[in-house]
Amino acid sequence: MIDKRIEEIVLQYDYNTQSRQCIEEMAELTQAINKFWRKDLKCGKHEINFKCACYKCSGENYDNLCEEIADVQIMLEQMKEMLNCGYAVGKIIDEKLKREINRIKEIQVEKEEMSSAEAIERLGKYKSWAETNEISQYDIKLHNACIKALQEKIEREEKESGV
Repeated sequence: MIDKRIEEIVLQYDYNTQSRQCIEEMAELTQAINKFWRKDLKCGKHEINFKCACYKCSGENYDNLCEEIADVQIMLEQMKEMLNCGYAVGKIIDEKLKREINRIKEIQVEKEEMSSAEAIERLGKYKSWAETNEISQYDIKLHNACIKALQEKIEREEKESGV
């Protein structure tokens, strides 16, 4: 269901005007994403924990990013209405989301199939990288705990198999 306000805006402006406005808004969103990444996330040194419900962003850069996302979303709704392609876009989005979910599932299967020794090796490499890139002490401690747990698992498996 299209928002009546979008329909009203579409009736007021032509495609040329709004398509240029859409391009401008997308450029502003690009700048806002980059500024948030650079300033708030310290060029990727800080991560956002999307799985933690208690995580709350705040600040000028975050607020600007939210505003620019809203602007682009409004413009894209106008583009879909002007081009009468909402159904086609929805269908393509559904196909792309299904494909990405399948990729994620394949990666999860690969990770589950990874041996304990491989996991320890990868975690060790991550630890070195994290220390070099000054990743938080918490992340390093977490990965150390994972390595220890995997080593204990290997020892148990070796005892059970009589190695």
